[in-house]
Amino acid sequence: MKSMLMMVLVSVLSIDGVGRAQSICPNQKATQVPARVQDYGPYRRCGLGVTVFGQTFGLAGKRCPKLRLITPAHQECRGAVNPGTLCIYEIQLSVRRQTCGCDFTSMIGTTGLDLVAGDCECRDDGNAGTVEDAMTATCQ
Repeated sequence: MKSMLMMVLVSVLSIDGVGRAQSICPNQKATQVPARVQDYGPYRRCGLGVTVFGQTFGLAGKRCPKLRLITPAHQECRGAVNPGTLCIYEIQLSVRRQTCGCDFTSMIGTTGLDLVAGDCECRDDGNAGTVEDAMTATCQ
C-alpha cells in the first residue's frame, strides 16, 4: 500500500507547471536489518537438576526462556542516501513465536529422588506478527 502511494506521489510530482516531465527522486535506499532472537519470561536452568517426588529443579546449565521471538533479517526504509534510487516496501515477513521448556532425562535415581540431565527445547508456536521488507528501486 505504501509503495503504491509512493509511486502515485512520484508520478504526480514529476510534472512541473508547464507540463514538462521533471525527474524527482528521493535518492534513498533500503537498509539491511539483521535477524534477531529475543527471549522473554522467567528462565529455568536445564543442564543438571534433581527431581524430588515428581517436582524437577534445574540447578546448573544454560538458561531456558519461557518464550522466544524470531524476527527474520529484512530491509527497512531509514533514509539512507543513494543517488538515483528510491526505497519501497515489498512484502510482509512472519515473526515466529516459540515456547521453550526443559526436557529432563533421569540419570541416577531412586523412587522420589532422581539426578537428572536436560536441555532446553523450543517448539514453534505460530506467527507472532509481521515485519515489512523493503527494496531499493531505480528512479525513472
